[in-house]
Amino acid sequence: MSKPLKDLLKVLLLVIAGLFVVSLVLGPFMPKPKMETPDEKAARVEKAATEEKASEAAKLAKKVAGSENKAIFACRDLVRPMLKLPNTAKFARLTESQATFSQGRIFQVRSFVESQNNFGGTVRIQYRCEVSTEDGENFARVSLATLDASGQWKQW
Repeated sequence: MSKPLKDLLKVLLLVIAGLFVVSLVLGPFMPKPKMETPDEKAARVEKAATEEKASEAAKLAKKVAGSENKAIFACRDLVRPMLKLPNTAKFARLTESQATFSQGRIFQVRSFVESQNNFGGTVRIQYRCEVSTEDGENFARVSLATLDASGQWKQW
């Protein structure tokens, strides 16, 4: 073996030995990876899921903000067909109606409509309606109820 090759092997061996010694000396001072217990992992996963749900809820709330009037009109469209004479319907003003956003994607609406009955008399029908939305534009019926003469809510 030639002398330059032997010198190169010596240098390489010294470098490897030096790295080994350095790792032995500095090893105890290096940060150790922390092992996660099953309880810690479950807590971390639950926290991430909770944060994701909160983020989704905030995005939806921002998307449907200001859609209360649209929910009121959607409920009017659901109430109108159940009236005896729908053409005579006079719905409450928007300021007299109450719409609240709750339960994720649900708007709850409370209002009233005045309409003629079969005898030509005007009756006031109080109603509560729940509609769901994904985008604040399109609504789907969840529930619809009217208040009867005995003060009980009747589902439609």
